[in-house]
Parts: sequence; structure tokens; C-alpha cells
Amino acid sequence: MKNIINKIFILIFTVSSLFGVSEAGAVWLLINPGAAAQGTGEAQVARASDAYATYYNPAGLAFLNGQNVALQHVNWLPNLTSDIFYDFISFSNSRNGVGFGGHIIYINLGEQTKTNETGQELGTFQSYDICLTGSYGTKLNSSSAVGFNFKIYHQKLAEDTTVGEAGKPYSTDAAFDISYLKKFGKSLQHSFGLLVQNIGPPVAFIDAEQADPAPTNMKFGIYSRLYQDDNNSLHFMFDANKLLVATYTEMDWNGDGKIGNGFTEEQNEECRLNPSQDGCHGWTSPSSSENDEYAHSDEWYQSVYTSWLNDWYYGGDYNKSKPGSFLSAGDIDIGYSDKDARIGGFVPVPFAFEVPGNQFPGIGIPGGEEIFVPNYDGFCLDTEVDCYFTQTAVEGDPFDYELVELITEQNDSYLDQWQNGSLSENQNIWIDLPHDGLNTESFCENSDLGQDACIAANQWTYGDTNFGGVSEYDRSTNSYASSSINQYLVSNSLGTYNSETFIWSEDGANAYCDNSWGTQDEKHYLCYLDVAYGGEYSFADNEYGAYNVWGYREKGSGDNRKFSDEFKEMIYNLGLEWWYTDNFVMRLGYIHDDEGEVKQPTFGAGVHFDGYGFDFGYTAGADTDARSNTMFFSLALNL
Repeated sequence: MKNIINKIFILIFTVSSLFGVSEAGAVWLLINPGAAAQGTGEAQVARASDAYATYYNPAGLAFLNGQNVALQHVNWLPNLTSDIFYDFISFSNSRNGVGFGGHIIYINLGEQTKTNETGQELGTFQSYDICLTGSYGTKLNSSSAVGFNFKIYHQKLAEDTTVGEAGKPYSTDAAFDISYLKKFGKSLQHSFGLLVQNIGPPVAFIDAEQADPAPTNMKFGIYSRLYQDDNNSLHFMFDANKLLVATYTEMDWNGDGKIGNGFTEEQNEECRLNPSQDGCHGWTSPSSSENDEYAHSDEWYQSVYTSWLNDWYYGGDYNKSKPGSFLSAGDIDIGYSDKDARIGGFVPVPFAFEVPGNQFPGIGIPGGEEIFVPNYDGFCLDTEVDCYFTQTAVEGDPFDYELVELITEQNDSYLDQWQNGSLSENQNIWIDLPHDGLNTESFCENSDLGQDACIAANQWTYGDTNFGGVSEYDRSTNSYASSSINQYLVSNSLGTYNSETFIWSEDGANAYCDNSWGTQDEKHYLCYLDVAYGGEYSFADNEYGAYNVWGYREKGSGDNRKFSDEFKEMIYNLGLEWWYTDNFVMRLGYIHDDEGEVKQPTFGAGVHFDGYGFDFGYTAGADTDARSNTMFFSLALNL
């Protein structure tokens, strides 16, 4: 099973990168066949002068005569794997301005090993994709034609689902294509072609609710015979491709600073089942317009026009997801849930904490890093963030806490006192960052310390009993000051607050807490830092944080979108073709895709005699490019 997953990932990732279709399913339908097409950078929609017209533009069948067959076999993506093969066979029969035909696409993903949930091998199976297409083209007049394709495609990833999954690991779907071809010029030596392919319903495997849109693509271009004499002719081709799939990530469409009703989709499902549970306070079912702010895609018939608008006109500020890798302290990931339901709400704070030596390798946040601290309205009462009011003795050790209270709805007047500046000098509010993962009852129950050690002094409940602060929050500038390690106070997680539990370093060399847990040779360092409270603000306030917890700037992220971005997502194909008589041809091409970072030259050649044609195409590029070094061979027969 692992082998087939790897191959499917390679196929989907590579084609998605090439066509910018990571949001669509069945992307293999966009792999362009034919060695001649590869030689001209895949620019073919306005030419369509052989049996490959059944793929590139079925309207071209109306301008053919007789029967034509085309065959191709390719080792696809040889830079990445050696056993994915792409096969294509097409047939056409045209007479008197009407043409019929079709083609078969088959992708062999090879033989896979079937295993059960324990990894025991249970035999082998074949994985593959196959598409059967019927084509029709007819002339509208002597210089123009229309064409249609109808296709059924089947994808088989495995024989069975994994344990716990419903549904089936294969799907059968249908789609259709429409096309147009117009010839012009004194001798009809130029042409314009248009194809909209793979129009159809979403593609689903195991979960129909997570179905992906079909890879509907619009291909349009021109073909021109630039020069011709008795023996030579030179041809130019240009295609442009626009994916007609309109998908939307989570965005703030109405500018209120939240996604939907302010709850994630997962929270909405939980609250819909049990509105009285923790975390559902203030929950209401999202309206239709609020649902539009969650990730979704338009229906195929809407995407024909909305795909030209979704990246610049529709939507608003983006709600960014957690990155694949993020700053962490040892094996403790720093961050909240994978995605919240608000725009921004976090401000950057310079942060530094290091454990010296090898007592606790991997723990630490190097100096110069930034963490992102919440300042959105109501965050202290949020289930993911704890804020604590502290009061030290007026006389004596400044770190000798005589009062520590978790801020709740019953004592949130402390927040008002901070806001109006009425807290005394020995009082403060701290944010217990959830970055350290210690603020949970389950941690205490599973900790080597034991639950009793986790319960802190005074009015602390479960949680880490640590305080650390960036040097005082500057009320005059509404910002946190820059810092280095020696600006932090650290305490241990045993819940003791007397000064003997701290090691304070002026130079940062020993900036860790030396708790007395364990023998001298078995010291355990569980030191985590908290940050000074900096107020709470509404989305409209200038002080409101523009970032999310992972450092993505969300507030204002939708301001710089423009229509020209749509053209950057398109793929462009250029080709030149030189024929010597009707028997020998040389080809050059270029594939350009900004979004997929594909900039690949191509070249090819062909020999044609007595109705038989043999063509070769090659995609060049760096060895790191998945499609580079791919050779195409195809055979064409005019019967």
C-alpha cells in the first residue's frame, strides 16, 4: 500500500505542479499526449490535423479525410520513478466535413503489495487509471467547425480501504469536452482553436463530502503557416491554458475579522450536536453567507466564469493554515490548533530562551526569534489561552508571588483595571502561552512529576506554574520591547515561588530554572516562559495584531490581489515546426508556467512516408524537474 501511495503522490504532485491544479481531482486527464505535441511545447489546439485531434480539439476531425490511427507509449516521470507508464491510442474516421473517433488513455501504476493494518502482506494488486473517449466533429461552413467529446474515466487506487474507512478506493466518473476551430487567411493557412475539456461533476473516492472538482481546463491558441515554398514550410503555434476551477480557501468576505460565525467547521459540527458543551458559548448556526467564508469550491457550471474572479475579486483577507514545519521547543510543537476562525489577532514578540549544556537537548528558542502573542478581543477568556493576575509582596523579593489567580468571567475586572491603568506596581497580568503544551490536565496525569506536583500553589489549577516576561510591555507605544535572554524570569513547574528556585543570569549563560526535582545527576529542566499581557483589541483597532500565531500576516492579506494574477496562473505553450517536403520535420517548443515554476524547452523530430509517421519528442530541463528527460515516441497511420 505504501508503494501505491508514493506513486499516486508523485503523479498527482507532478501534474498538479505543471498545471497548477492542486485543487482538482483526476489531474492525469490533463497529461498531453503525442510526441509531435511534446516537440512543439504541447501547443496543438489550433492545429489538430491528425488522430490526436480527438484529444486536443475534436472540431479538427471535420477537416480530416479518411481513417487515422495514433499510438503512444511513454515511461512517465523517469526522473522520479521507473514504473509509471502512460499509453494513448486514438482513432478517427472523417468524410465530407464530418468526423468520428475516440481515444483511450491508460496509466499503469504497476503492481502493488497488499497489506493489512498490521503490515502483513496479503498478495498483490494492480493500480491504474483509464479513460475511454468518443469524439465527434462537424463543419459549420468551409472554414469553421465544432467538436464534442464524451468520456468515462475510472481510477483504481487499491482494492480495499484501510481499516476504519468507509467507501471504496476507486471511482468511475463522466465528463465531456466542447471545442471550436476556425481557419482564416487567403489559403486558410492560419487557424484559431478553443477547447474546454473535462466538464463534469466532482470526483469522489471514499468521502463524497470531500470530493474534488473535475480538472476542467480551457485551452485556446493559434496556428500559423509563416512560410512555404516547394520544399520547405515553417509553422508557429501558441496555446494558453486556464483552469476553470474556482476554489476558495478560508477568507473574510465581509471584513468583520472572523471566518464564518467565528467558529471553525469542526467546532460548528460539535456545537451543532451539543450546543451546551464547553467551547460553544455564544455559538449560533452559520448563515449561508457565513458558510461561504469557509473553504469551498464552485460548481463546474459556475466556475466557467468565477474561475476568472476567485483570485482577485471574490473573498477578502486570507486565513492561513499551520505550516508544515514550525518553530518548536524540543518535541513540543509551538502553536495553537491547525487553523483558527479569525483573521490575525496576534502580535510579534521578540523571544529568547535557551537551556545551556546537554541536560535537555533540543529545548530552546534561539535569540532573535519571534513568537506571536494574542491580543484579540476576549482572548483571555478563550479556551485556548489562559491569563493570570499576579501580585507580589510590596516589600521583599519581587518574584515572591503572594497571589496568583486564573482570570475567568468572575474576575475579569482585572482586565479592565489593566486597560485603564489602575493596577498597582506590584500587580500584573501574564499570558500563559499554550506553546509549551503543559496547560492541560492530561499532561499532569501522564507526567513523571505526578499530578500533585503539577498542582500549583495558591489559586493555581492544572497548568504550568511559570512566569516569564518580555521587559515591561510599553503602554506608550503599544508594543513589546526587544529582548535578550537575560530579560526573562523563569520558574520551575513544581509550583514553588520563592527566590531560591530561580537562577537569574545577567549574561544569559545560565538562563534556566534549577528545580530540586531529582538527584544532582538526574536534574529535570521543565522551564517554560510566559509573556506580559498587552491588552485586547477589536478588529478595527490599529493595535489589533495583523498576524496569526504562526507568523503569517492575515489582516490586509487580501488588499493587493489584482486581475493580472489570473494570467500568472495560466500555462503558455510555444512551438515552431519546420517541414522539409512532407517527409521530414524538426520541432522546437517551450512550456511556461509561473505558478508551477515550470520553464521547460522541448524539441522533437519526425519522419513520414506513405501514410506512416514516426515522431519523437523530448522534454528538457534540470535534473531536479520531474518531467525533464522524458522521451516520447509515437506512431501515426493514415489508413
